[in-house]
Amino acid sequence: MRLAKSKRRFDNSSACTPILTDDLAHVLGDLDGHAHSSSSALNQWLRGWRMPTDASRPEIETSKSIYVGIAESAEMPHVSPLHKGAPFVTLTSSFIDLCWRLSEVFPAFSVMAKGNTNEHVGDASRAWLFDHLGFSESPSPLSAEMIQTTRDRVFSERSTAAAIRWALGHEMAHAVGTKQQRTDAFKRAELLLPDIVDTQWLPKNRRGEIKDLRASVHRYKDEIACDLLASQYVLESSFATDDLVTQISGSLLALEALIFDGFRQDGSAVSQTHPSPSLRFQIVFMDWMETILNQSTWHDREHPGLFGLQDIAYWMAFERWAAGHYRPHRSGARWQHDIDLAMDVMLGKIPISGVEQIYVRQCGGLARAPRPS
Repeated sequence: MRLAKSKRRFDNSSACTPILTDDLAHVLGDLDGHAHSSSSALNQWLRGWRMPTDASRPEIETSKSIYVGIAESAEMPHVSPLHKGAPFVTLTSSFIDLCWRLSEVFPAFSVMAKGNTNEHVGDASRAWLFDHLGFSESPSPLSAEMIQTTRDRVFSERSTAAAIRWALGHEMAHAVGTKQQRTDAFKRAELLLPDIVDTQWLPKNRRGEIKDLRASVHRYKDEIACDLLASQYVLESSFATDDLVTQISGSLLALEALIFDGFRQDGSAVSQTHPSPSLRFQIVFMDWMETILNQSTWHDREHPGLFGLQDIAYWMAFERWAAGHYRPHRSGARWQHDIDLAMDVMLGKIPISGVEQIYVRQCGGLARAPRPS
């Protein structure tokens, strides 16, 4: 990253200094004395990328040919051109806050889901989610109590940081991903969901929800391609060497944040430029499953533990629970069936380590939130 120039650019900009809670400041690191600079954590993360180079300057690492910063904003992360054509990625406080809050609900869901087969409890427990995200006019004290009882700061720190990194990768894919790279990435999506245009977007067009089908589909494809490129960047980074599961959790957490940002902004109305974030979640999840079920993925990476694989399965169920998939009048209490099915697939093909130190605070802090046996 062009660190010094990024700092000067932020110092001279009209952006506001991000207002970070203690939790988020811990994730991001301090702002190094610069009101509008990239945080110290971001500086370290960018040095950890092994990403494609700028096509016009193959001798320069991508992370050194782009500006990155954090802004106090209600928007989601985005990329825009900057002076002399250098791209500028903005990570936003609203996105980071949504990720953190969702990461606090995830352990509560995992505790509720384990061994529970009461569909009414599963449906009613969604109030925890909407209360904690600030979407309820009269939040219940029981929601706050459940979140407080099950919240896991270690998990929130790690998964939120991974979500920010994945979002950064997505925006960098927009900035530096070549046409061929994006084409190849979307081909991966088509292998996962054949006839995606016909099954996902043509029905919306027939209902009059898409104004210009050709233009929208072009943008939709590009967003999905950049999602898969972001996952590829993460996979090829040093972060995935000893903690791939957390990086996967981060990507799914980031997409869950996009889902609820859409709900907050316009009730999840059809976008003309971005495909459904629920569809994007599904594709990214399937793509990660393809990756981790490939034996070669683990040749030079730390093997996950049982808790890690459970988290991947629980993320899939969490997205469905949050969307109301497990309501009594829909599919009912099928979350454990879905979790077990995903676990059966993974346990048959993924080598598991005996020790999972990534979930344990070594110096007397919180351990990974346990699930009932």
